Amino acid sequence: MDVTLEINDNETDLIQEQLQLETDMLTGGVSRFRRTTEQAIQKGMESNTAHGRAIVIRLVKTVAQGLKEHLDNPSNTSRDISWKKLNGMDVDTVAYLSIVHLVDAISSKNTLLYVARSLGAGIEIQDRLDRWIADEGDIARNTIKQAMKKAYGARRYGLTNKMNKDGYTSTSWSKSERVHVGFKMIDIIIRTTGLVRLDTQVTSRKRRSTCVIPSEETMHWIKEYNKYVEVLKPKYLPCIIPPKQWTDVTGGGYHGHDIDELPIVRRR
Repeated sequence: MDVTLEINDNETDLIQEQLQLETDMLTGGVSRFRRTTEQAIQKGMESNTAHGRAIVIRLVKTVAQGLKEHLDNPSNTSRDISWKKLNGMDVDTVAYLSIVHLVDAISSKNTLLYVARSLGAGIEIQDRLDRWIADEGDIARNTIKQAMKKAYGARRYGLTNKMNKDGYTSTSWSKSERVHVGFKMIDIIIRTTGLVRLDTQVTSRKRRSTCVIPSEETMHWIKEYNKYVEVLKPKYLPCIIPPKQWTDVTGGGYHGHDIDELPIVRRR
């Protein structure tokens, strides 16, 4: 009788340890998610975060449609620098690049001029690469393929130098052209999505500075989205007792309720 009680007590202890392990797995996953998100923001790569990728996917078609309407209905093409540079480019590609560059800076409160330059430069590189591929074909494609194995900064520097060396300097844009294109795409994004807004403040030197910041709706959405997503990827660890039996395609493996219905086949 005493032996039976001892065994039951040990089993109870092991179950409690397992349940605590599963709780730790969940909190560990949340900590990892928050750490990874913060690191991406600090590196200016917020489009690589979960909420960043979701924003890009949700808004790229809307921005592409806004750009198409701008190109189809020019006000004065003889003076519209952005129209001249963007006309003929693939609207989906331009929209994608614009959203990515804007999301990368969305939490950093950068100035409008800085964001416009960055965004315009990203679109310029795409335009130059498209023209290079149109002229050189597979030679350009193979060079780009090799460059894609490098980090973004080295990749961009290397491709720019290669195009210039091959005589494609005429395809480069001026600083003012980059800024005009950047301004236009930021304007289209604000009008069609409300993702960000412009905030003008007076600095300590009594100068006015305009920054690009997320709208209140965007900040609320990011907060709620991350609150939902951060618990979906626990830091999985081996069980210390036999795993729960599978009776369906979900629900087996772990014993507690902290880990939601674990699928029998892991999804990426």
